[in-house]
Amino acid sequence: MTTIHQKIERALYRLGYTVPAVRRLVRNELYLTAAVCVAAVLLFYFSDRPLHFAAGALLVAFNVFGMARFVQNAVHIENRRRAVVALLIRFNARLLVTGVLAYALIVWAQVSPIWLLAGITTLVLSVLVFGGAQVISFKLKEV
Repeated sequence: MTTIHQKIERALYRLGYTVPAVRRLVRNELYLTAAVCVAAVLLFYFSDRPLHFAAGALLVAFNVFGMARFVQNAVHIENRRRAVVALLIRFNARLLVTGVLAYALIVWAQVSPIWLLAGITTLVLSVLVFGGAQVISFKLKEV
């Protein structure tokens, strides 16, 4: 019997996340995004604000997914300068698209900027969880 966790692992591998640490980061971002979106809906079910929060969380999750896949492939580029230039171009393009989408959500979709920003800050929580897990696993390997 396969668990949902194993199915997600296999799906992420098929999508190109072949490095275990990168796959773990993407998987944790997926779990965190789902958990905070469900929590926001349960806590504020009488309002449309959880949808605004979810929009921010999904916006940052797609950014994490895209950058994680690119970074794991960029380390195999022989020319270091080309890899750095490609990373900078990709990062700035993604930043531009994120800015345009955030602007569109705020101006045209009338999404609350505060709740959108709150959703975007799930990235900080995700990085803390991933970093903490890395430190703990490193400490356990030392023992």
